[in-house]
Amino acid sequence: MPGGARTFAAIDPDRWERCGANPVRLLLEAPAAALRRAAATPEVVRAAEDLAADLRADKARPSGPFACTPRRRGVPLRRGSPCTAPCRCTRAGSGCSPATS
Repeated sequence: MPGGARTFAAIDPDRWERCGANPVRLLLEAPAAALRRAAATPEVVRAAEDLAADLRADKARPSGPFACTPRRRGVPLRRGSPCTAPCRCTRAGSGCSPATS
């Protein structure tokens, strides 16, 4: 997720490096003082909230062979990957509209 590494590194930069940029390991191994310090920093809290919202949105997105996902802002579509869902995908970032045929 965009901003994820920066958010976790803000908790404890040295430990983030030692944990190999593994967020689960960082949260398990970070000292309580580092976690309290991060929780008291509005910028870190806001970044974590934004990350959580992105993860929730990603999880709520349709998936499977017939799901068509909207283009995320700032993320270009890959060339040669047309939408194969049974819909009329707008490909302009607003999602899919149901097929009328």
